[in-house]
Amino acid sequence: MMFISRLVAAGSTEGACFENNLAFLVSTTYTFTRAYHKEMRTISFPFTLIGSIGSVGRSSFEFVSTFESDATNAKLVTCSAKLALVDPSTRRSTEIPKDIINRIKATFDLDPPQKIEPVERPKDIHVFNLEIIVQSSDLDMNMHSNHSAYTRFCCDAAAAAIANKAFKNFEMDICRYEIKSMSNLFKGESRANDVLTVFTWEDNSERKTIHFEIIKNDNPIFHSTMVYYSDNEISKL
Repeated sequence: MMFISRLVAAGSTEGACFENNLAFLVSTTYTFTRAYHKEMRTISFPFTLIGSIGSVGRSSFEFVSTFESDATNAKLVTCSAKLALVDPSTRRSTEIPKDIINRIKATFDLDPPQKIEPVERPKDIHVFNLEIIVQSSDLDMNMHSNHSAYTRFCCDAAAAAIANKAFKNFEMDICRYEIKSMSNLFKGESRANDVLTVFTWEDNSERKTIHFEIIKNDNPIFHSTMVYYSDNEISKL
């Protein structure tokens, strides 16, 4: 939010739209390189974070960040986050002023916006599920579950599935496998004391790929797919 308002809307009255509205995550995609897993074993500092705008729409934009190692100059992680601008009083989307959209388009080389489809829970195979109760420590400053909490819920469900031998291609703690990519789609919200059900299953056609769906009151609020490198496992820290 600060990046956009200062870079493309500094000194502009239109920039107030980023200060007076909330930005809700719509989706995220992450790519983790082999270098990331090697660097994380030694934790060589410092790192460099490079940010840019990936795309912009009428009421949403994508922020792309790349995490690089200053020690080796290796690219470690790339994240693309799609955010929607929302009026906090009405909870409806807010249009980005055309002047700001034009400045973004003039400043960045934009790509087509990412589109992540919900994963469809299969009906022909057993799907493992785990019940989660949202804790106060899972909340962000808007008093709903932080986006990182959903990833933790999924990893807990995957760990439980492995412990119950519900997966074929994973035998050890899920944190012992090197993650390659992750895509997340946010469809709803949850708050403290909400009861969530996390469904997880392996992809039948893609080895080392796990899907997740989180349900609240029979409604899907989160989808995720995690892909792991197939030939490497690491020691859990």
